[in-house]
Amino acid sequence: MILAMLDADDVPVAIQRNTMRLLQYCEIPRRFHGTLIDRCFGYVKDRSTPIAVRAFSMTVLHRLIEKEPDLRKELRIILEDELPYASPGFVSRARKILQKTDRQ
Repeated sequence: MILAMLDADDVPVAIQRNTMRLLQYCEIPRRFHGTLIDRCFGYVKDRSTPIAVRAFSMTVLHRLIEKEPDLRKELRIILEDELPYASPGFVSRARKILQKTDRQ
């Protein structure tokens, strides 16, 4: 399973990046939401994670937690905390996600 690969300790960055890129566009079964939400929050918070993985994770998170107000607030807090220290790519994606959450 794709999500099981993300749990491995020695998974290459390319696998993380492309898996998260793919998951942006897939309908994810409800039974995997908890695991994937935890993994995505971990990627977004970890500053050593490559920017592309963090950006794709933000989008996946946003799609998964659209109907969860508590998790939306947590995502907002994390993104706002990271903005001052983040790269332009992270800032761009974070601002788009924050705008979308404002409209919900």
